[in-house]
Amino acid sequence: MVTSDAQADATTLWVAHTHAVDAAESTPYRAVTSAEKRSGKTRLREVLELLIHSALPAANISDAALFRAVEKLSPTLLLDEADAIFRAREREDLHGMLNAGYRRGAVAYRMGGANNTTLEAFPVFCAKAFFGIGDFLPDTLADRAIPVRL
Repeated sequence: MVTSDAQADATTLWVAHTHAVDAAESTPYRAVTSAEKRSGKTRLREVLELLIHSALPAANISDAALFRAVEKLSPTLLLDEADAIFRAREREDLHGMLNAGYRRGAVAYRMGGANNTTLEAFPVFCAKAFFGIGDFLPDTLADRAIPVRL
């Protein structure tokens, strides 16, 4: 994996940030991209998984499971294959959760309970990193992300 010194420094600072995120009011996202396969994205994700606070690697997680995982675990989310997720129109709930989740106090409301009659609030704030090929992030997320181009 080849990165610039500035990208390595930014990644190191982001790793430290994941350990102090409870003291933060907002969190920058990481956007790890490459033009093609086999550029080191997965290797970087594997290394980050060992270094960051409470890693939750996810490549194919349902929206409901992700909402509950963020609520219960307060993880650092490592969303692999994000380029495929952001191409899928049926993942609008996920897009909304990710758009809001950079600010402490942001919640997503969903119906739950035995018969889906109970309004539930799910906190969506946590540190997040996205891994994918090409420029896959919507503008709203790209504005909240620190890019790493491999």
